Amino acid sequence: MGTHLAKLLSLRGESVTVTSRKKHQDTNNIHYVIGNAHSINFLTTILQEKDWDVIIDFMGYNTEEFEKRVKKILAATKQYIFLSSARVYGPTNKGELITEKTPRLLDCSTDQKYLQTDEYALTKARQENILQQCGRTNYTIIRPYITFSEIRLQLGVYEKESWLSRALYGLPIVFSRDIATHYTTLTYGKDVSKGIMGIINNPKAYGEIFHITSPEHYRWEDILKLYVDVIEEETGNRPSIVMSDRSINLESKAMQYQVKYCRLF
Repeated sequence: MGTHLAKLLSLRGESVTVTSRKKHQDTNNIHYVIGNAHSINFLTTILQEKDWDVIIDFMGYNTEEFEKRVKKILAATKQYIFLSSARVYGPTNKGELITEKTPRLLDCSTDQKYLQTDEYALTKARQENILQQCGRTNYTIIRPYITFSEIRLQLGVYEKESWLSRALYGLPIVFSRDIATHYTTLTYGKDVSKGIMGIINNPKAYGEIFHITSPEHYRWEDILKLYVDVIEEETGNRPSIVMSDRSINLESKAMQYQVKYCRLF
């Protein structure tokens, strides 16, 4: 999303500064600054460089990190756009549409063991709370769901580095029937970026939450078939698939919740 957004803003004539841990060549109106935004000292330096019109934050902070820097960020800009996630939502009844008012896992889960973690969906919800309770309103919360792009293609809980690399090396793609039969949305990162552009510098968006996703939905098994068809078309070889009944990530202490409280909804 961030790569597309920087390019779109540049084409619109905006002056864009991007922080990165890697060196990049400045292009058009995009200026790159090398540094780790997890470092509070680096972030403080950047914030003091100029009066920022908009800060768009794609960083993944833990709750403690976020609490230490949010007031500094809000004070340094006219509008702070915070990337949360549609993963904050709790389960819904069959046929019930998700809206920005749908209860979040943090608010409706009764799984006390889960609530004691700082798992991604809970982290994002807690950070939303911090924003909403900070005494300022110059923020906008964006809740995208799973996005894809030229550099990111997910299959259930697996990134392309896990499933696609296996296929290209002639190894079977490993997936599970429990996730495969569930529905998902997959939204092109550029489309989400266009949605974000629509709320930049818009006072009506201050203090608001937006859920930006594609209106299309697919079963994961349809996505898997699409991937396999394209790989066969491009390479001449059709990858084999190993399907378990149950996601092996449910056995992982760290990864089980992404399956249980997201992919299986």
